[in-house]
Amino acid sequence: ANNIEIKSKQGTHMITPKMIHHYNQYMGCVDSKDRNMYRLTCSRQTNKCWKKLVYNFADMALFNAYHLYRLSNSRPVSKLDFMSEIIEQLAEVSVATPDVPRQIPTILTDQVFESTHQ
Repeated sequence: ANNIEIKSKQGTHMITPKMIHHYNQYMGCVDSKDRNMYRLTCSRQTNKCWKKLVYNFADMALFNAYHLYRLSNSRPVSKLDFMSEIIEQLAEVSVATPDVPRQIPTILTDQVFESTHQ
């Protein structure tokens, strides 16, 4: 009752568990998404669980962004070129906003020094 007879692509009849047949019939999109998502990845080997999550979120965000980009453009670039462009744009943002040295307002320093010297 838990097995089902299926016909293979070569025409032979095979008996396979019903669960496997159901998975193969309905889960093709999930497998292809996972395969495509991790073909080019930003993940790195790490023992920290939170780092793995961050890398996975970055991979999913890049995959979804590329998928939307492909849907909206008639002649999309490759995923590698797309990811390279995003990395370059993120690097430009970090270079364009240099760190400004923080200064303590003189009003506060004057008040602190006056109260300690009295």
